[in-house]
Amino acid sequence: MLVVRIGRLVMGVRGQIASELAQHRSRTVAMVDTVQQQALAGARGFTLIELLAVMLVIGLLAAIALPSFLNVSAKAPDALAKSLVRAAQTAAESIGLSSGGSYATVTKAALKALEPTIATAAKGNEAYISTASGTATTYTLTATAVATGNTYTIARSASGTLSRTCRVKSTANRGGCPLATSTKASPASTTITDRR
Repeated sequence: MLVVRIGRLVMGVRGQIASELAQHRSRTVAMVDTVQQQALAGARGFTLIELLAVMLVIGLLAAIALPSFLNVSAKAPDALAKSLVRAAQTAAESIGLSSGGSYATVTKAALKALEPTIATAAKGNEAYISTASGTATTYTLTATAVATGNTYTIARSASGTLSRTCRVKSTANRGGCPLATSTKASPASTTITDRR
């Protein structure tokens, strides 16, 4: 009798498991059908308003970024000229040290001989050292940015004071001389005292 009861129980459980699997299979098929219908309904594309909103955002970002880009691209040639005149200043100081404190031999050729990377002639749109001259106690170095026509000068006085000035070709494009108000030497020149 016990064996019969256990047999019925097992048979009942098996049947119950089979019916639950069938129900699970039908629920899964129904869910997959629902997901497919939703995916097909969502594949209709963008509305005109959504496209216009995206275009508006892109236009605003371009309006903000473009002036900044143009401003930076105008300053790039001037930054190169400033860097070049600073390298020439270092070379001029080296010439003075090797000449017993005299800067009389500071010329474009002497700067180029000491530091071959210093450009001393216009080549394409690159900056170059346009003038370099010296006396026993002073020197003047000028770099020209070919692309903008702006010039940057470092001059050492007899007292050891260094002055930096810039001259713009046009006040419409001040480039790296933002304080220049005329095509004459910038009134906002920087004077530095060398404390050696």
